[in-house]
Amino acid sequence: MSNLLDAALWYSKKFGFSIIPVKHDKKPYLKWEQYQKEKATEDELREWWDKWPTASVGIVTGKISNLTVIDIDSQEGLEEIEKITPESFLTPTATTPGGGQHRYCLYHEGIRNAARFLPGCDVRSEGGYVIAPPSRNARGNYFWIKELHIFKKAISGLPEQYINSILSFSSITTPNDNTYYTRAREEAQQAQQAQQSATRLNFNKGGRDDSIFRVSNYLLKSGMPVSEIQQLLTLIATKVCNPPFPESEIPVKLQSAMQRIERREAGLTEELRELIAQHEGNINVTWAQQQATSATSPESRKKIRVILGRLVREGLLARTGLRAGEYRIIKRDTVKEDWKNAILQTFDLTLPLGMHQAVRTTPSSILCFAGVKNAGKTAFVMSIARLNCFKKSIYYFSSEITKEMFKERAAAHSSLDEWSIEFMREWDSLNIQDLLIPDGINIIDYLEPPRGDYSQMAVKMADIQKVLKGGIAIICLQKKKGEGMVAGGEYMVNKPHLFCHLDIVNYPVCKITIVHCKVPQQGYRNPGGLSVEYRVARNGVDINPYGKLHFTKWDGSEED
Repeated sequence: MSNLLDAALWYSKKFGFSIIPVKHDKKPYLKWEQYQKEKATEDELREWWDKWPTASVGIVTGKISNLTVIDIDSQEGLEEIEKITPESFLTPTATTPGGGQHRYCLYHEGIRNAARFLPGCDVRSEGGYVIAPPSRNARGNYFWIKELHIFKKAISGLPEQYINSILSFSSITTPNDNTYYTRAREEAQQAQQAQQSATRLNFNKGGRDDSIFRVSNYLLKSGMPVSEIQQLLTLIATKVCNPPFPESEIPVKLQSAMQRIERREAGLTEELRELIAQHEGNINVTWAQQQATSATSPESRKKIRVILGRLVREGLLARTGLRAGEYRIIKRDTVKEDWKNAILQTFDLTLPLGMHQAVRTTPSSILCFAGVKNAGKTAFVMSIARLNCFKKSIYYFSSEITKEMFKERAAAHSSLDEWSIEFMREWDSLNIQDLLIPDGINIIDYLEPPRGDYSQMAVKMADIQKVLKGGIAIICLQKKKGEGMVAGGEYMVNKPHLFCHLDIVNYPVCKITIVHCKVPQQGYRNPGGLSVEYRVARNGVDINPYGKLHFTKWDGSEED
């Protein structure tokens, strides 16, 4: 199953969005008008992505998906939309390959598609669609902004300022009730005029204090020297204010504005420090701006550059030299360990097909069984559970089989009294690491890509391993038929202690291949590359091998 299909199914099931497949030129693969009124079934989605596996994931906007999306396609658009965006407004937001944004909002009745309701800003609503992450085109990928991921942040309603701006835009039309929309546009224009009036500088009595403070703030942000700002403020105080503003209070207002800017910059610096401490890999100015602040103005970008330059001088970052504004995070964390007195430890684990004879399992390790559908993944890990349930606590995390199915298979092995296992359902791959037993046996059947993004699978493996404190994780993965590598790439193979492929030869005849073994048993050659055919019997209960895995020792002898 592709990550794009996974994402399409996830958006459909989790959020109830209407999904269509879209070409890389942003045109749908099919006539999609009907999907503005009815949603595609799971079978249709699977059929489409089987036919067009690289299709982008299109989400139909409007009433069908309860979705209106603000499409910002340029830096000018980001600056314009920020002028009317409330400070408290947060909603799921994706970045586009061109450097723009898609802000996902709840559907607003009567709003249809409109181009350029603000410079660089379109609205996608009734009659439209947007392309969603993890889609990609020739220019790059669509990504969710980390803190505004649709999984983390609830979809907000359109801010009143957005609605006023959209409805006042003269090119928006609707087929019914034109009188209502004419009135709505007039009301929106009046609201905008009132808002503009409220934000004008007022140098009369009652407004002088605030206006002088605001002018101080603007000029300080512009980079004007403080001495020149003080001269200009004195001129405003004596010649513009009515009645004149006391000159003696000008330095106080200027100092207050300077302290406010310093506090904000100090807070922003600390926030960037925390973000960098938690981040892996390189960063750039755009990433820092998106993660640390909702502002997108050139002024905000300039501040970020200054702070990042300061962090370079402090030794926290280093410029990569590859691209302007790109930085490498300097990591000095390391631990010196006494390797000469290290004790070789083994986790007592019995494996099917006698694999434990040549494979040594160590504490805090991961074992993976990546198989195609019906190749017996569940049969393998249930066999491991049965063979080891009296050695350690076992948690069995199932995303496929129900408790009834598990009971039926367990009973086919032996008495249920022999199964000392906790069976877990209703979990999500995004936070699976928080549910594991650090010192026990954790079986995950199977691990799905977080948010449908297979590129994050190797990262998820690392997250799982970090929480293991002497225990182990046994993970089932999906493998596409006919492909040599599991979805997620070769990095998926590097982290696990043991990695096996399960393929169908001619069902019910299957084959297991040990792709990678990190630590063989002492005296044994590495069993990587060995394979044996087997038969899945009794509806997935038994694994009956045709022959055996031929493990050999360093002296050339073969295990009996």
